[in-house]
Amino acid sequence: MKNIMIANLGFAALLFNSVPAIAESPISKKQTKDIEKVVENFLLENPEVMEKAFQNLQDKRQRQKTAENKLTVLKNAKALFNNATDPFIGNPQGQKKLVVFMDPFCGHCRKFHKTLNSALQDKAFKDLKIIFKDLPIFGEISKLAVQANFAAKNQGKYAEFQNAIFEASSDLTKEDIENIAQKIGLDINQFKADLSSSIIASKITETEELASKLNIEATPTIIYDNLIIPGGPDLETLKKLISTDTKNKI
Repeated sequence: MKNIMIANLGFAALLFNSVPAIAESPISKKQTKDIEKVVENFLLENPEVMEKAFQNLQDKRQRQKTAENKLTVLKNAKALFNNATDPFIGNPQGQKKLVVFMDPFCGHCRKFHKTLNSALQDKAFKDLKIIFKDLPIFGEISKLAVQANFAAKNQGKYAEFQNAIFEASSDLTKEDIENIAQKIGLDINQFKADLSSSIIASKITETEELASKLNIEATPTIIYDNLIIPGGPDLETLKKLISTDTKNKI
């Protein structure tokens, strides 16, 4: 309530300050009080004016944010949509590209990953290429899991390993991760060596820097066309999103 009162006072002051001068002489204190009283009474009797003003302000800020996001995506389009080192699932030649920033230990990512796998079984997504940007935001164990994802990718089993990680418990240890690697048939010696690979470390840094440029601080976050969308939409929402005409055939 206090914040609303402060906002009302600020809005009233804005209205008062925007009133054009109707005389050469300065407004007296009494005239000032009279004007303030008129404004106050008007707002009290017409609270919907304040509501509309705040809604207009919110809409304006959202339009500005959308425009800024569009520009940022365009500036980083090559890194987002055309990085040959990125793992992906779906149609390799897909004209529709969905970029997904995910953390292997993110609960919402775990749920959204199931949605993505379901999408691959739906004909509506036959022209979709899903590009993964593994972003460790939950500390060292997340970083280890991302390193492991790329180590599995080096042996052509990124998707299989990713599925296994998301299907496992959320409190995996390094030993658990190595056991998963063995279970899906990876060369464990190469896998362990790749975990400390400088190339993989550079790839993770590259993704973190890209996320920073895009102001991505949470996972999952998806990028489609010029839109940056926090959270993982359900299958029907995702279907509506990719059914729109895309411009990012980059």
